[in-house]
Amino acid sequence: MVKAKPVQNRFGKKVRMIGQCWQLYVLLLPTIVYLILFNYVPIYGVQIAFRDFRGSDELLAYYQAAYTE
Repeated sequence: MVKAKPVQNRFGKKVRMIGQCWQLYVLLLPTIVYLILFNYVPIYGVQIAFRDFRGSDELLAYYQAAYTE
């Protein structure tokens, strides 16, 4: 019968591994920020196509505009 490792031990091993290779995670950080910034943030702007928006209104009118039917 195989005994399961304690959760604490497995978690500690992964944290130790991340701590040893922290430079790789620092290099990965700009890529993750780039992907979020240019792939996910523009999705919020797509909402304007589905709202009853008038450009002459105030800036806050965008948040109060109802969706088109």
